[in-house]
Amino acid sequence: MSGRTSGQRQYSTRVDDRERLLDEISQHCDLRERLAMIPPSAKWRGVYFNTVSGVLERAGKLAEYQRLMPETYSALRLYPTGEFLEHVAVGGALLRSPAEVHAGMLEIGRDNAVYFAKSLLGRTMLRLLTNDPYRLLQQAISGRRQSANHGRWRLERTGERSAVMHFEQEYAWIESYALGAGIGTFESVGTPANFEVELDGPYDGRHIITW
Repeated sequence: MSGRTSGQRQYSTRVDDRERLLDEISQHCDLRERLAMIPPSAKWRGVYFNTVSGVLERAGKLAEYQRLMPETYSALRLYPTGEFLEHVAVGGALLRSPAEVHAGMLEIGRDNAVYFAKSLLGRTMLRLLTNDPYRLLQQAISGRRQSANHGRWRLERTGERSAVMHFEQEYAWIESYALGAGIGTFESVGTPANFEVELDGPYDGRHIITW
């Protein structure tokens, strides 16, 4: 009777390590509850999976991330939102710790926005928008529509230098991952901004933004 091959043992160990980490993360955020609530139809584009690995690479932690999350994703294809949340949560835990997973997820959102701004496409887009933060927020909504097939973002202008970004059925954490993306977007154009978060529930709420 033959035993398991080395490859099978490595795969089993990797899966066990990932599940243990996801269980530990779920003690400090509502990951498991979100995964149970997200409908199978909810999808995110693969490019956002790839940006998580980019953050881990720049932090010097790509090897461990890829060991736990070895899947590859085509940039334009749509993939289950639950898988995306697992990648964001694992990445956040590796950047900081499972107990500080929200801080790590905020860092992922922020780093993605800042890194995009340094790209050729980002420099071209943001140069056109840099003098008008409100247009920058409008562009963020347009980008979100192209990124996922669920949820709704709505922008409300509340003053000359203030606005509210409303989120409905946003499964990525409004208080950490989405907050980091907002902070990084304003940082990338050199506009200081203050963000306050209000939640109506896990998937609904708003960012109150002043600049």
